[in-house]
Amino acid sequence: MTVIGYAGSDEKCKVLRDLGFHAAFNYKTTDLANSLKEAAPNGVDCYFDHVRHLNFLFCLVIDP
Repeated sequence: MTVIGYAGSDEKCKVLRDLGFHAAFNYKTTDLANSLKEAAPNGVDCYFDHVRHLNFLFCLVIDP
C-alpha cells in the first residue's frame, strides 16, 4: 500500500514523511492533479479526507 498525504505547510509534509508516508505534498503550493499522477501513476484505490473534498474530485477525474 502506498500512502500519500497532503498538508498545508512544508513542515507538516516533513512530519508526514517522518511518519512513513511514501509521498507528502503541500496543497498550497502543489498542483493536486500532477502530484497525484506522480505519486499514484496507477490510480488511487482508497481515499480518506477529513477536511476537504477537492482532492477526492481529482481522484475521480484522473485517468491513470
